[in-house]
Amino acid sequence: MRFVTLLMLVSTPLTSLACGGPEPDPAATDAISRERFIEAYFELRKVGLRSRGMDITLDSRDSVLAELGLTEADLLTFVDVWGDDGEMMISVWEEVDSLMMESRRAQGEVGEGVYGSSAEDGGRNDDGRDGRREEPS
Repeated sequence: MRFVTLLMLVSTPLTSLACGGPEPDPAATDAISRERFIEAYFELRKVGLRSRGMDITLDSRDSVLAELGLTEADLLTFVDVWGDDGEMMISVWEEVDSLMMESRRAQGEVGEGVYGSSAEDGGRNDDGRDGRREEPS
């Protein structure tokens, strides 16, 4: 399964149901914890980013999940249970992104985020502007 497919599979409930309904009772479900989902997704992203074309093979995915004691079904169940809770899912993605940034910094890849500026480029974006947003006139 490709990383992009997993991202779409996980983010679709978030975007379509962001306003969400009542918060599910995690004790009444078979869903893994938020922390385990974040750990699994972080590990899968790291493998995907290291692979050619950022694709993760089924074998690689299954290997990563097996090391964590999880399955694809565990991730899908988490999304089924929590996908309606927009605030929760946003916090999940923010934490995954934060872990990715910490990992990059630890490896010497300084940066401020996917769309931010980095110390390496003098705080400039690709188009030469600084990282600040321009106010509309």
